[in-house]
Amino acid sequence: MAAHEDRYTRIREFLQKRYPEAVSISLIARELGMNRGSVAKYLEVLQSHGHVVMKPFGKAKLYTSSKNVPFDDLLNYLSDAIVILDSGLRILMANRSLP
Repeated sequence: MAAHEDRYTRIREFLQKRYPEAVSISLIARELGMNRGSVAKYLEVLQSHGHVVMKPFGKAKLYTSSKNVPFDDLLNYLSDAIVILDSGLRILMANRSLP
């Protein structure tokens, strides 16, 4: 799991250095020495969490670092304990303040 977290961090840091320039999956893979398919999957996860923004450019997808704070990161900055439940009362998300 730590290896995946390291790859997510490497991609996010690369995009933050290149901001505001949008870059392709191929360029990210080449610069970081990673597999293009793996980079595409990591970017999809980062996009779903709100860490990166994808802009379609023809057939290509260009990625930039997000300027917005993702919701799950925002919850962790709050000092009050917050739990988000679904309709079946299952925990979907909880912040770090929860004991």
